[in-house]
Amino acid sequence: MLYYEQGELIVMKPIKNTDPDNNVSLPETIEDKLNKAEKDYEEGRTHTEEETWRLFSKKYGFD
Repeated sequence: MLYYEQGELIVMKPIKNTDPDNNVSLPETIEDKLNKAEKDYEEGRTHTEEETWRLFSKKYGFD
């Protein structure tokens, strides 16, 4: 994954050697979310604008 920080391109490296028994939850990447959304769309599952807004409002504290 790439991102810019103070005008410089930064390459993020994947976490290696994760132990599944240590109960650490890794954040879902944007790619994972997009793949999940694409699969949902292909299978006919969609979300209304109200559902989407409620999810964003809850996550980011919007009123």
